[in-house]
Amino acid sequence: MESEITHGDIYEFTVPIFGKEMGFAVDYTTRMEQNRFFVESLRPAQLRNHVNPMLQEVEDGGVVWRRGGIDGRPGMVNAMISFEDGVEEDGGSNFYGVCVGNYFAKWGDEGIVDLKHEFQQLLMLISSRCLVGKEVREKMFGQFCTLLHQIEEGLNLVSFLFPYIPIPVNRRRDKARIKLTGLLSEIVMSRKSFDRVEEDVLQRLMDSTYKDGRATTLGEVSGLILGLIFAGKHTSATTITWTGAQLLSHQKFLVAAMDEQKQIIGKYKENIDYSVLSEMRTLHSCIKEAARMHPALPTLVRKVQKDITVTSKGGNEYGIPKGNTLVNLVLVNGMLPHIYNDPEV
Repeated sequence: MESEITHGDIYEFTVPIFGKEMGFAVDYTTRMEQNRFFVESLRPAQLRNHVNPMLQEVEDGGVVWRRGGIDGRPGMVNAMISFEDGVEEDGGSNFYGVCVGNYFAKWGDEGIVDLKHEFQQLLMLISSRCLVGKEVREKMFGQFCTLLHQIEEGLNLVSFLFPYIPIPVNRRRDKARIKLTGLLSEIVMSRKSFDRVEEDVLQRLMDSTYKDGRATTLGEVSGLILGLIFAGKHTSATTITWTGAQLLSHQKFLVAAMDEQKQIIGKYKENIDYSVLSEMRTLHSCIKEAARMHPALPTLVRKVQKDITVTSKGGNEYGIPKGNTLVNLVLVNGMLPHIYNDPEV
């Protein structure tokens, strides 16, 4: 219960990243309503509309990222797009995009790839289109990703302990968030000015209302979409990377998952939609198993608001004083032998 265990000020480091109008910068009631906005925006009925855009990103195009060298110039590439605002006065990251066809075509027939890096790139392409919309994906994708990366660099140990300390990485984070909020605000205002409605999560957050009838503000929408991108990118990239790694390490299940896809895609041809993907039960089981063994969030941290007593599986009672910090080891929970048979297999 919130009266006994809360997030406390543990997640104060997220406030400079997402702003003061959402998440852990607002009261519990408001935060729960904002969580409701997330849930309603990501219901299966809504996700059905995103299958085609996802397939489009994988099949019709992609971007290969390159980081600038010491002198700020890109490496040898055929076609480069220099992203605006790539370098700040006090240092920063400069990225260049190389346009390619089918996303996985650049892998070739053999070789070594960094699964985490590749899947993060693909997820950014998908999330930019499905979450933020075509304005970002088609017109300002490079600038958007550069700013997002500079904000992400603010997630480090120093910033976790001292989120407002004026070090270079935090200054870049704050500048990037202001610019990114400005970009999102322009998109929101443009849609409202021209009465344009899109089929993306940004639109649903714009249309969300609190129980008292109040509409979401520009600051709230910007913070909410940033929070959703950060949360989705981390958890999805971790889960999909471990799924790929585990499948490559277990030939039996890799073959089973591939055979299943060949059979289902052969049956439906190009008519792939949400219901067709839902039939890939072997793949879904592999994803769930990878998430159990390698959870995206290995720990959950909470603050004790008042003295409480907990009882262990063996019946022992432990008193936990007010003010203590509780850490739930999700990584360990997925390996408990009295819940899972052969948990490490």
